[in-house]
Amino acid sequence: MPHHWLQIFHRSCFISCWLNKCDTLALHWPDHISLQTLERMSLATMNDTVSGQTALHYKVCIFSKAIIFVSRWLRLCSPGILADNLEKSREKYIAACLECLTLIDFSRSPSLSMLQALLCGASLVQLLGDTTRSWHMTSLASRALVALGYHSSTAVTQSDDHDESEVRRCIYWCYYMDKTLSMLLARPSSLPVLPFHPIDLVDTDPEYPLSYKVRILVKLAQVQDNSLFLMMRDRKQNLTEAHESALVENLHVELRFISEEIRQYRTEYADHPTLKIEWDAVDFTFFSIATGILRFDSLPSHNHKRREECLRYARKALFAMQACQRHISTPSTITTDFLFWTVLLYPMTPFFVIFCNVVATSNQEDFELLKEVTSMISRIKDQCTFGLNLHRLLSELINLCSNLHDRHLSDGSDNNKFHVHSSRYGNISKDFETQASFLTVPVEEGSSAPTLSSPDQQAANYDNYYEQRGNTTIWNEGLMWELYNTQPSVEWLNSIL
Repeated sequence: MPHHWLQIFHRSCFISCWLNKCDTLALHWPDHISLQTLERMSLATMNDTVSGQTALHYKVCIFSKAIIFVSRWLRLCSPGILADNLEKSREKYIAACLECLTLIDFSRSPSLSMLQALLCGASLVQLLGDTTRSWHMTSLASRALVALGYHSSTAVTQSDDHDESEVRRCIYWCYYMDKTLSMLLARPSSLPVLPFHPIDLVDTDPEYPLSYKVRILVKLAQVQDNSLFLMMRDRKQNLTEAHESALVENLHVELRFISEEIRQYRTEYADHPTLKIEWDAVDFTFFSIATGILRFDSLPSHNHKRREECLRYARKALFAMQACQRHISTPSTITTDFLFWTVLLYPMTPFFVIFCNVVATSNQEDFELLKEVTSMISRIKDQCTFGLNLHRLLSELINLCSNLHDRHLSDGSDNNKFHVHSSRYGNISKDFETQASFLTVPVEEGSSAPTLSSPDQQAANYDNYYEQRGNTTIWNEGLMWELYNTQPSVEWLNSIL
């Protein structure tokens, strides 16, 4: 390793060891590399007790954890000399980690350390905005996991041995990455069906509140795994609308239970200011996935209540995204990494669903919501390519909505068609500020799912609203439904000119 890389490496090792001794409440992300594993790898490489490919595996893991650590630190750091130096260090760690990745020989027989390095590499390139490459590295990690036999071993679920604890972490983290990225890119899952529930491998600890967030993410990954069938199925497959709706409803019930678990964890573990953003990100994740799943149901074309339920999830997803930004922005600086673990890691469906509703109903409140989110993204569009492309895409959607509005006016259409219907939503913004009621999910009468508080009179206004609207909505037109059924993809951002 060149001398300048050696200095960078020793600095990252110092950070890794220091991280194990400091208050890790906000700065340590509990993925597949535990603090104990990170310290072991750092000491082994600094003391030259490992060499060759294993040393490269360790360095990738150490650098990637240092990158995540600094990225999370920057959220809490005020603008100034410290923040500038942290950003420079982060860039050096990224360059060093990517260089080490290119030196790893993935044609060799896999090992646990190779699996750990692949998962760290997948997380890193995802953080850099390269979702396709992240999916590729996750698929390599999945194949390494299978080659090592971890996909069929149930012994790891019942042992406290340190090595097997590392294996358990790799299994559930690989599962989470595989299912999340597969649904995001509409690609087949790389992992086979596991004979155990990955959620059983996640250890939670009240001293590490983020471990509960990881548990929720793995549970949501299980829902995504089950929904992949609906996304990847052959359209020629003989699947009736009733059967399809039943599958969606089963997934919806799972989401209701998860929403109750989120509410409980948030109440218990979000009192620390640095943790609130984490649970707002969970909210975005939950509502984004729920929006995507409800779109699989063919009934919304005929059932406005189900469609409004989908719209409600989409709106709350965008409110959650706004909340994330409010936590980490200051008058002089703004952090961009929240984009990479919200929009870039989960479907863009909420944005597209809101856009479709504006096209179909000329709803001013949804139009304003899209504009507010776009304005927020504009503040960081020059700081990363992903932010620039996302801003361009959302701006195009807004321009299309504005053109439709102008056409209504030039045609002499009813100007009141494009107005606010606040009574339909209730006070969602106020509901959002109240965390206990923010995760409100409607439960059908007689359902065995947890009973949550009722939404702000939203469901009660469905029928009256549509009766009053009459012909001012085009939701039932074939072209509108065809647009709604379009599968939005993060790859759209790469095609923005």
